[in-house]
Amino acid sequence: MSVEVENVTESASTTADDPDAEVLDALEAEGISAQRIDGVWVVDGEFRKPLKVAARAITLIGRGCVLARNSAQSIVLIWHGTTLAMADSKIPRWRVYTINAPVTPQMKFVGAEGLPPTRENHPLAPVPERVREAAAELGVDLPKLLLALR
Repeated sequence: MSVEVENVTESASTTADDPDAEVLDALEAEGISAQRIDGVWVVDGEFRKPLKVAARAITLIGRGCVLARNSAQSIVLIWHGTTLAMADSKIPRWRVYTINAPVTPQMKFVGAEGLPPTRENHPLAPVPERVREAAAELGVDLPKLLLALR
């Protein structure tokens, strides 16, 4: 068997054993080290801008929930369907956006200075309905996630 065939076979078997293997490989290729905890992709590091890291990670994942944090700040992004919700430990509010393809979270948050405007700006509690629905669809435990937001 050729080395190439062995690599493909090994990759397929790893993916079958670990359904997150492809996502982890994509994140690692971007220099993002993550682990999935209770349905949330957690990225801890010494990066300067957690929002930039969270936006890149959630874009690579495709939909889901990312918690990116460094020693000074934590960012949560929840992306399901056309709903993109963001919470920041420094400004404890939910900012909820509607995004449609081809726009991605990375495009939404990384291009401009500051946060893009939104009409949906809510306190962390009570959690807005769109955020609760998205989190429920993704199997995310919101109370636990908000505790991790610090």
